[in-house]
Amino acid sequence: MGVKGRLTRLLRLDRERRKVLDEIKRLGPWFYSFQLGDGLETPLIDEWLALAHETRFAMILPELDAHFSGRWSEVTCLDMGCNEGYVGFEIAKLGAKAVVGFDARAANIEKAEFVNRHLRLPNIKFHVGDVTALTPEAYGLFNLTLCLGLLYHLESPIDVLRRARAVTTELCVIDTQVLKPGPAVAAVWGPKVEETEDVIGLLEEPKCDWNPLASTRRISLVPNRSALFTMLRHVGFTDVRQLMPYEGCFDQYATFDRVIAIAK
Repeated sequence: MGVKGRLTRLLRLDRERRKVLDEIKRLGPWFYSFQLGDGLETPLIDEWLALAHETRFAMILPELDAHFSGRWSEVTCLDMGCNEGYVGFEIAKLGAKAVVGFDARAANIEKAEFVNRHLRLPNIKFHVGDVTALTPEAYGLFNLTLCLGLLYHLESPIDVLRRARAVTTELCVIDTQVLKPGPAVAAVWGPKVEETEDVIGLLEEPKCDWNPLASTRRISLVPNRSALFTMLRHVGFTDVRQLMPYEGCFDQYATFDRVIAIAK
């Protein structure tokens, strides 16, 4: 290739790079940092998110590897409320047979599809969808389901967990904020007063119209840890356990204001 040809190629690559940078800017702000190659990456909306995302995957990955080791090529995964698709991409990179991600916000799915045009992973697909429409008939069954950063943004968490159970054949991973520990609550229940440690708080999210991380319905029901585990058992998961944080992890996991549960 002559000097003119090399110059033409460099100019073309520069135009392509500028086009990608324009798309990154147009699609932002970004909740995840994606490495797109050629030194290009999506900028985090806030730097503290990097440790949060690192902690989540560092806690989950050993569990998944232990369970699916040697058979990733047979594993199907559903990423519910996938946001920009980050964890689904990581599962696809592990060699999963197929990963399906959906999110209620079209803007999030546009980001995920943009990222995959650069990652070029053939085993992952995305679409716009609402978790309240999740059924085996519509989606099929999956060895692994992910409910990450979703449950505490829902107005009907038990219904969604029941739907997750219906499409899960092996493992469901739940990552959620929980209420801080507090005293038991009581209610008049027939002729007596019943106490329970299972508590769910109702929080309003009035900024949901512009915040891609908020509820789409303005009202969220946030469980405490006890209520979370009761709900998981109630919908049919028979083996539920909490993953423990590690030294130096994101502080919300360390203080148990956020928990990760593995449900079988």
